[in-house]
Amino acid sequence: MTAFTYEPRATCICGARLIPTALAIRRAFAWGSACFRRCEACGSYVQAPQIDRVSLQRWYESDAYLSGATAYSNYLDDEASRRDEARGRLERDLRPFLAAPRRILEVGCATATLLNMLHQHGHLVTGVDLSARFAERARALYGIPVIASDFVEAALPCNSFDLVLMLGTISNLANLDAALAKVRSLLAAAGTFHFNFPRADSLTARLYGSRHWMFTASVSAFMTFEGCRLALARAGFHIVSAAIDVQRPSVGKFVAFSGLRRFADAGQRSRTPFPFSMPIPGVWWVVARPI
Repeated sequence: MTAFTYEPRATCICGARLIPTALAIRRAFAWGSACFRRCEACGSYVQAPQIDRVSLQRWYESDAYLSGATAYSNYLDDEASRRDEARGRLERDLRPFLAAPRRILEVGCATATLLNMLHQHGHLVTGVDLSARFAERARALYGIPVIASDFVEAALPCNSFDLVLMLGTISNLANLDAALAKVRSLLAAAGTFHFNFPRADSLTARLYGSRHWMFTASVSAFMTFEGCRLALARAGFHIVSAAIDVQRPSVGKFVAFSGLRRFADAGQRSRTPFPFSMPIPGVWWVVARPI
């Protein structure tokens, strides 16, 4: 049976040293367990010890990840719903930054749904995803160039992108310091970094407690806003704007993220787009620039 392998972790994403006796939340999975320790400095939860990159890559490409072990159940069958969500993301969040054709990189782009829409609007797009399975699907569906690689190791030219996007990705990055340094090196002058993340200090997180869906194998850090701000500042970024994220998820994704997964329908109804966009409690959308 496939099993996770681990590497040690001594510090939080904010830079503070983790205390071995700090509050820990453990979750068991078919491949092994994930342990999250709470940082006493910023309140974020970080996976320690950390599932290593090789294990994570196998996990992302496995049927266990794609077909029911996560909130992304039947991800590869959910493309129509993601197109609707991508359209809303483009019009609502990205349009003010797209007055002219832009060079755009999405990290963790999966099937490249959003990148395809941006390409159709005249922008030059590139994707990176750890999963070769997703990269192959993106190329088959849309012909979008997706690099199947760990982001930090991906061969990309410096100062070559006007926007770097991470949707549902930043919390999964195994080495956030290195990833943020890479984002900074890739951005051209006046470039912007756009991402969303679930907040560990939100009311939603407090209500869910240890049952929160972020305590899963693929998550490296469940950040508080302060933890996120400190990580950005250490990498040379400042926050331009931050607000509750608005999405138009599929019915299945909405049910899963609402803590009602047991009632989810695995059939076509689950893949139907939610009838309207809505604020997602506990999830924030952030725009940052290099200092």
